[in-house]
Amino acid sequence: MNPNNAKNWPLDSYTNDTWTDLVAEPSIVATLSIANTAATSATVEVRLSDGSGNKLATILPENALEGKDAFVLDIKSIPVTGVQTIQVKASAAGVDFLAGGAVEAA
Repeated sequence: MNPNNAKNWPLDSYTNDTWTDLVAEPSIVATLSIANTAATSATVEVRLSDGSGNKLATILPENALEGKDAFVLDIKSIPVTGVQTIQVKASAAGVDFLAGGAVEAA
């Protein structure tokens, strides 16, 4: 990963139980941090989509995340190509998502 192309994709606003784009540009995603800032638990999911809302692959199946808890997925290298997107979903408000990686060089 070229540090000159490094990028973070933060998301802290979404509609509960709705797939939301986190990464929507040609890139390589290396890490994904998920933090529940609320006091109550939530379920979270992450997937690779074809850009039309159709699942191509599950990155993180439905996973319970207790209130005030967090974890990091060290996913090494997920290429997001063309119109593909990495989408996230949470069952309750208060979950923050942060993807880190690099955008494709122009």
